[in-house]
Amino acid sequence: MKKTLGAIWENNRKDFLLVMAAAVLTGIMTPLTVRFEEQVINLIGETLNGGSPASAVILPFVQLIGAYICIYILPAAAGLLYERIRMNSDFWFRRKVIGKMQTISYQYAENKEIMDLYSRVNKNMDGTLRDFSRDICELVAALIGVAGFFAIICSVSLVCAGIFLALFVALLFFADRSAKSFHNLNRQFSETERRVVYLDSIENTKPFAHEKKLFGFTDFINQKRSGFLMAQRNAMRQYDYKFGLTFSMIDTAGYICTILMMLTMLSYILRGSLTPGLFIAASHAAVNLNLTTQNKIRTIFNDLMRQKRYWKEYYTFLDLPDQDLPKEESAALSREEFESLEFRDVSFQYPNGPKVLDRVSFRLEKGRHYALVGENGAGKSTIIKLMLRLYEVNEGEILLNGRSIRQYCQQELYRVYAAVFQDFSRYYLSIRDNITFGEDASEDRMKKALEEANLLEKIENLPDGVQTRLGEIYEGGVNLSGGEWQRVAFARALYQDAAVILLDEPTSALDPIAENAIYEQFGQIAQGRTTLFITHRLASTRMADEILVLAGGRIAERGPHSELMEQHGLYEKMYDSQRKWYVEEEATV
Repeated sequence: MKKTLGAIWENNRKDFLLVMAAAVLTGIMTPLTVRFEEQVINLIGETLNGGSPASAVILPFVQLIGAYICIYILPAAAGLLYERIRMNSDFWFRRKVIGKMQTISYQYAENKEIMDLYSRVNKNMDGTLRDFSRDICELVAALIGVAGFFAIICSVSLVCAGIFLALFVALLFFADRSAKSFHNLNRQFSETERRVVYLDSIENTKPFAHEKKLFGFTDFINQKRSGFLMAQRNAMRQYDYKFGLTFSMIDTAGYICTILMMLTMLSYILRGSLTPGLFIAASHAAVNLNLTTQNKIRTIFNDLMRQKRYWKEYYTFLDLPDQDLPKEESAALSREEFESLEFRDVSFQYPNGPKVLDRVSFRLEKGRHYALVGENGAGKSTIIKLMLRLYEVNEGEILLNGRSIRQYCQQELYRVYAAVFQDFSRYYLSIRDNITFGEDASEDRMKKALEEANLLEKIENLPDGVQTRLGEIYEGGVNLSGGEWQRVAFARALYQDAAVILLDEPTSALDPIAENAIYEQFGQIAQGRTTLFITHRLASTRMADEILVLAGGRIAERGPHSELMEQHGLYEKMYDSQRKWYVEEEATV
């Protein structure tokens, strides 16, 4: 946690100095109140016996009032500064996490454990930062108070002080164990919460409404949800029972020690070796040590141990390897400069998986249209991921304009491509933001992209035009049909004005004839650009200048539609098996 504290200090020096000063002063004043009480009580006794004037009580009484004012006012005033520290720190720490997500290798984004780690780090950051500075400062104040109370007790009984010290050490030990157990439970609960959120979405979102009504599975979903929550509650109950009992035993031992110390001090008073003021002060110190300060330290320490494990996960995430950057100066590339993209003897397999591609070679030329076809699992989407350098090839190389794509930084590489994926995202933002993602939009370019995607007329008829918000989360938000969302995704790709457009089965939810119509329209729009589209339905492949047939991890056949049909090979078999899907479309050709 040293790195965390250092980062908070660097971003909040003035505020952190103020809250730490308040904490130190509060810690000092806590045991001093007991000493001031001792002086007030002793002077009152002396005054009653005629040994001191009444005015002698005024100074310690004023000191006692001042100490209590510090104890209660300073933490309240510091609370405002803690919130300001949290807000400043949240921006700094969250920016690090978001930035890391942009630079780590894509394989981590598909790794469940890494994504669980990211989810925990992102989800728990706000609460952790809210408490971290406060816990550090309050721990300092509490430890100063404990030291003062121990000093007071030592002046009365070293044996009692030793017992309190042993109880204090035991408390810290079990606080650490408690924090570790709670952290492990929190990891389990993260998994449970994801399942419950998913089941809640089945109950509460529109896509499931008709099947929920038809199949009547509401009770089944509720039973599943209740089962997850019950298991979580049982685990939490066991945790509370185990550590609640342990801490109760430590507290009870502290109470017993306090009572024994008070009985011992009574005998000292009877012998005249202990003043009533010191008796009350020592009793007050023991009660404060056991009931207030010690319990507070237990809570803070438990929370800091939890935070220690949180920050360990935070920095574990930040330490994940970044995607390899170019070792030499990054090459720049504009759309006009793009000439070719070549796979040269590329082999690839996913971690702990079988080989997907085996010495694959092909070349995409500027301004030509290509189709990549093959059975499910043949490696079509893998080729797209390798082009985008989301994964690194195991063997061979990928060349962009004759240079390895490793020589381009990610920003330069992504400038070459625009892509529409099968699982394209639906962003509940304005239409403008869906297309431009907040950049200073070129109105003409955006209008052209919407027009080419056959959306302009519909959008111009909406009340707010391109400022119309999409999605039902907004009052007055517009919900689009599935086909219209697809056109938004196409418009987003066209707006990028990239040299190469990649289409990874974005129309798979449509029927073959509708899919073919969209691809033909897109092929006309994309004239002058290089396009590669993936499909497992072959009605659309005839528009391609070259078709690449992927089978067994290799390019089995290549060529235009007519040539491949004449070869009477794998492509012809696949095409003929699907002929019934698009016989209507063929009749119009």
